[in-house]
Amino acid sequence: MNAQNRSAGRIGSLTQLQWLAVALVVVTGVLHVYAGIVEGRIPVALAGVGYAGTLVLFFFDYRRRLLYLTGIPYTAVQFPLWIVAK
Repeated sequence: MNAQNRSAGRIGSLTQLQWLAVALVVVTGVLHVYAGIVEGRIPVALAGVGYAGTLVLFFFDYRRRLLYLTGIPYTAVQFPLWIVAK
């Protein structure tokens, strides 16, 4: 089985909860990039790029437990930072 077939098999085996998480990460990442560009805040845009990078690692099945363990605090930190920045 080549790498493309293995990757397609993993994507097809995602649960509904994982697909919901992917959709939320896409929306969050796009909003961060957009807000970062419109407001001229590079760190905000880079946070959005971080979400995109995480999705790439997720779809390549790169140590998903590690992604979960780092992604939850990464997202949780965004809320207080946003409140302080505003």
